[in-house]
Amino acid sequence: MTFWISIFLISIAAMAMICIPLFKSRVSYRGELESEQALYKARLSEIDKDLELGRLDEESAQAVKAEEARRLLKISSDSKTTTATTGNKLILMIAALSLPIISIPFYYTTGTPQVAAAGSGSSAQNTPPTMAELLEIAERRLESTPDDINGWKAVAPVYLRMGRFEEAENAYQNIIRLEGKKPETLLKLADVYIEEKKGQVDERAKALIDEVLSIDKQNPVARYYSGIVSLQAGREDDTKQIWQNMIAGASGDEEWLPVIRSRLEELESLNKRPEAPKPELAEEKLADDDEQNAQNEMISQMVENLENKLLQDPQNKEGWEMLVRSYMVLNKPENATKAINAAVNAFPNDEIFEQRLNKFLDGTEKSNSESQ
Repeated sequence: MTFWISIFLISIAAMAMICIPLFKSRVSYRGELESEQALYKARLSEIDKDLELGRLDEESAQAVKAEEARRLLKISSDSKTTTATTGNKLILMIAALSLPIISIPFYYTTGTPQVAAAGSGSSAQNTPPTMAELLEIAERRLESTPDDINGWKAVAPVYLRMGRFEEAENAYQNIIRLEGKKPETLLKLADVYIEEKKGQVDERAKALIDEVLSIDKQNPVARYYSGIVSLQAGREDDTKQIWQNMIAGASGDEEWLPVIRSRLEELESLNKRPEAPKPELAEEKLADDDEQNAQNEMISQMVENLENKLLQDPQNKEGWEMLVRSYMVLNKPENATKAINAAVNAFPNDEIFEQRLNKFLDGTEKSNSESQ
């Protein structure tokens, strides 16, 4: 009897793990997006300070700003895929509730508690496979079944996060071969080329961006990239026009809108030369400092809220990445290290995730970050 009570409790716990996340509203995503937007603004301020102190030249500063904007824009454009639709939630709920109804009778007819107990000793000795081992298994499967589109979709982003650009390109090319030229896939392939070139849009990426715009003229990511292409070619007026048209055609609640506005403001102030400081500007400088302090305080509060949320629900990789990146922006590497340790404890077998977090810590991920 104790055994069946345990099975019942485990089933309830399993259903809760599936069902509870389905009730999370889009408000949660918006909160994370607002935190990302605040972090983006803080990063721009940090880059401007590095430029002022001579740590970065103007070209490098603009490249880093473009990469930060690209990352935030990708997060914004992916918002529709971050939450399940009502229909999907209903299907998943039915599946979750059906789990014990199906599995318990099946177990009762095909197995016994005694057999399960006898086998538990050997299975406990088996360690779960690492991410590298899982990737190797997937690769072997794809060698024998190269038309498995789900397999290619699984390995493509992993390759990209590992910096294995050749394999990532091959994976996305196979996805395109199997399901056609969808804008989202073409843009993901463009991301591979852009990350490989450290934020620069090369001819391969440009061709893909043009192809997306021929399919969907209003695609915000492709339009942003087309502005970057013009900017890299020295056609600043064309870039301004592209981004101004995006803003003019927006309804006002698009999540990518703050990114485009910020980039346009940066571009418009690019050629402005700072005037010599005047005594009467001292008060304005103090006001700016107060504003910066207020912004830092707001970000610190957001970071604290995020940390508390992760302590309650540690199974959130994007949240851990945001937390580590936030601590680095706030110049708190010790806190970032503690956050990495907590994240690794939450995902002990994900080597790729751990490597990515360490890249944020040593700074190599500032201009080469990835989208969720």
